[in-house]
Amino acid sequence: MFYVKQSSREKGSFAENLAASFLKRKSFEILEQNAYLGHLEIDIVAKKGDKIHFFEVKSVLHETFSNEKEHFDPFENMTEKKLRRLEAACSLYMQKRPEKDFDLKLILVTYSKRDKKAKFKLFDLF
Repeated sequence: MFYVKQSSREKGSFAENLAASFLKRKSFEILEQNAYLGHLEIDIVAKKGDKIHFFEVKSVLHETFSNEKEHFDPFENMTEKKLRRLEAACSLYMQKRPEKDFDLKLILVTYSKRDKKAKFKLFDLF
């Protein structure tokens, strides 16, 4: 369950697992979660068709969906440095794959504690 007293790491893992389940329902094959490439990390690596998809997971918690912030910006913590690190991780990962086509997306997981449900929104990073 997703509780306020959980550590950031536990909340992140919970959101990543929700995101992976969502992607599976959308016919993505999950290749890896928390893929580490040296000091770089990719939250979710998935495949659909002949394309590799990399996902950076961001999450926000609300008591209920009616309490959602109207203008929550999932890019708030997406600094230029973070984006460059993600691009480097994607490039390193693709060196060991036969596929050549890939993209990087941000997936926002909004979770309602009361409803115990999540909403998902995808954003293209490149």
